[in-house]
Amino acid sequence: MFFRSRNLFLRPLWPEDTDGLKAAMGAENFERACSWMNASDAQVAAAQIQHPRLPRCLVTRPDRKGEHIVGVCALLARPDGVYLEIWISPRFRQKGFGREVTRAMVEIARAVGHRDLRASVAADCIAATRALLASGFKAIPDRGPTRSARLRSAIAAEQKYAVALVCHGDGGDQPSFAA
Repeated sequence: MFFRSRNLFLRPLWPEDTDGLKAAMGAENFERACSWMNASDAQVAAAQIQHPRLPRCLVTRPDRKGEHIVGVCALLARPDGVYLEIWISPRFRQKGFGREVTRAMVEIARAVGHRDLRASVAADCIAATRALLASGFKAIPDRGPTRSARLRSAIAAEQKYAVALVCHGDGGDQPSFAA
């Protein structure tokens, strides 16, 4: 899945991207943000055929000097729904890229046929919360764990969000979702 937004280019994560991604993220951030990828063998994980409805994308910012890694994003299947995962490099934060990636992934999720999309964010991560709210997500009640025990222990408190990708009814009504 490829997606070009105003400032960014989202493309599939390829095996040759993993070294650059690890360098951009740092080993600890890579393991935490890419928990869906086996950090010990990231190249093998990146080479695996992706499910067409669950893309994993490298987020880049192309310019005349080449391609700069901004972050990584993915749609992940979990027991309670499809979740959006995004990590943005610290050097690209506070520039609106998180919001741009969130909106792009909402459009991708809609295009591949998902009816709703969820996200789970550390309660103190104000920028991520703002990006989700600006993209139509609404806070939903927590109904149990959605992350691995390793990741849950690293994050003290989370807030879950969801956005409906299909409007129900015959026109003009607001999207609805079940929590």
